[in-house]
Amino acid sequence: MPNTWSKNGVIYSVVKLLTYQTTFLLLPTTHSQQEQEREQERRTEETCKLLDCSGVCILTPTLNHCTISSLGYETCSSFVGDGICHSASPTYQSDTGIGINFNCARFKCDGGDCEVCGSDEIGDSGGTVEIMDPCRDFSLRRGDGQPTTCEEMVTGSNISCEDHFCDNCEFAGYCDRYCGLCSAGYEDHAEICQSLPQKQEKESHDGACILLTMSIPTHQLMTNSKRNSPRLRLREYKRTLQKYVKMKRDVGSGVPIVVVENTGGNLSELREVVADENGFEFVSFVEGGLRGREALGKGWAEGRAIQYAIGHSRLLNSCEFIIKITGKYFIPAILDIAENTDPKNTQLIVQSTPNFWSMWDDEKGNSGIVRTEVVGFQKEIAEWLFQGQDESKGEPMERIVKIRSQEITQGLQYFPLLHLLEPVKNAEGINIENL
Repeated sequence: MPNTWSKNGVIYSVVKLLTYQTTFLLLPTTHSQQEQEREQERRTEETCKLLDCSGVCILTPTLNHCTISSLGYETCSSFVGDGICHSASPTYQSDTGIGINFNCARFKCDGGDCEVCGSDEIGDSGGTVEIMDPCRDFSLRRGDGQPTTCEEMVTGSNISCEDHFCDNCEFAGYCDRYCGLCSAGYEDHAEICQSLPQKQEKESHDGACILLTMSIPTHQLMTNSKRNSPRLRLREYKRTLQKYVKMKRDVGSGVPIVVVENTGGNLSELREVVADENGFEFVSFVEGGLRGREALGKGWAEGRAIQYAIGHSRLLNSCEFIIKITGKYFIPAILDIAENTDPKNTQLIVQSTPNFWSMWDDEKGNSGIVRTEVVGFQKEIAEWLFQGQDESKGEPMERIVKIRSQEITQGLQYFPLLHLLEPVKNAEGINIENL
């Protein structure tokens, strides 16, 4: 301990560093400053009404860290069970800049929103909150910017649940509770899948593996994404996975399908779809490196998810070639393509359909980008293929994959026109019929 002495109400401390036999005079601290600090600590302990799983005080009588105005969240209960995993690596921050951690048993693993339940630094003494109904509505605003409700919008205007808030509508996911959509859309789509091709089961698989990339909530500040409701996104993923499970079973395909989800969201509903079907695997993790890098774009985050899946998936470990598909898209022809891909003589397969936007076009009108909802690649080139993305510099995944395709001298192929079974809205809200 350092030696101390006082003079005129000021405490001085001396620390002797034996290595150099040098004495340093530390900055003085007054009795009143010390007392104020202790009083502040006592006051914080006495008045903190709620501590999160990391031991951070998030609610006092005068300060509420549990607000996200863009989602209409005003209470700490709003976070728990909202479909977003609020963990120690938060996808969302509150309006005060706090990343709140509700992923522990005290908050029922964030109301069941997290795939893996985290630890609690405090325990029951930290307090808890009421677990809200997971079926809820998000914040809405009128044309003049004033807040409104789903009921007010539907009953007081020409807006309807069927035409504006359904899963394939402009404002999908915002009024799930009012429009009764929380449990809708989970049917097995048997009537749609009856037209899928029938084929005898293969005994072994020697083609490509399929990797479905998913993010149940989008990141809070992610660019170019309009379909942000976690419940909506989960419904889309579930419907797509149902179709892949049914088609794989009906045609007897041995193509492995791996799902990777990068927000730590609860995958139990997706696991129920797969049940005990063979050839499926789920890889879940929390992307903790995106905060402050949102401008790099969602393609950058997807590239990181691809790399994580390659490093942690049992099924991908046995694959030489991977076909990455954005998780909301069901492509009836993809199993045949995967089974007939020659991994040894194919390095990269890119989409042949034009994009909805252009970038880096040359003087001959050749596009400087390719679409990347579907990308096939040898596993060994994955890191090289997706590195260098930065949307803020005009280098999204679509541009980077185009550049890489121009650098490949052998083994470059193009997907045929990939028809979807039914139109699907992409992240920007555009209806997609073909990929």
